Amino acid sequence: MGACCDRLLRGVVKTFTSLCAFVANPGAPTVTPQGTTGSTSSSYVIEAVDANGAISAAGSAGSTSTGHASPNGTNFNRITWAAVPGAASYRIRRTVGYATQGLIGTTASTTFDDTGLTGDGTSSSTTNNTGASDPVECVDWENTKTVQLTGTFAGVDIQGTVDGSTWVTLASMASAGLSNLTGLHTHVRLRATAYSAGTMAGHILGRRQV
Repeated sequence: MGACCDRLLRGVVKTFTSLCAFVANPGAPTVTPQGTTGSTSSSYVIEAVDANGAISAAGSAGSTSTGHASPNGTNFNRITWAAVPGAASYRIRRTVGYATQGLIGTTASTTFDDTGLTGDGTSSSTTNNTGASDPVECVDWENTKTVQLTGTFAGVDIQGTVDGSTWVTLASMASAGLSNLTGLHTHVRLRATAYSAGTMAGHILGRRQV
């Protein structure tokens, strides 16, 4: 009886891992035509990418109205921007001008030349929403669980699944604290839904079923 009660009351604490801590959104780039100028307008935005591959929201646009009508290796727009702490690389998007818009290239530098590159037609990122933690297995836990989040963040969803692939949001948090969960889930994970530049950590506490 004593051993049974010990197992019933024994809590299991697990830690969420590999949650992306997003880098800041880049500032507006400076666009400087090189070579022969003209009267063509174009605009660009920058997205920062962290070491885990999570992409920031696009920063404000930088523009020029004196670009060459047919850019090439001699007459082109040079795009420069301030480095973002923690960024491993940057994605450059043309949002206005020339025949196509969208992603035109990536670089680890803070300078990029648009020599008439073709855009891929995709839209800029508007939110930091690609960071998800590794799931915590809790298949044999009781219904009630408690999640504690620490660190700095703007928005995190606590998600659960019963089939390992379809995730449902169980609770949302905008600051550090505790959240109580109910229901049977095989796994629980965290997903960042808004900008987070700090290191955050999560713990989940539950009791195993007897």
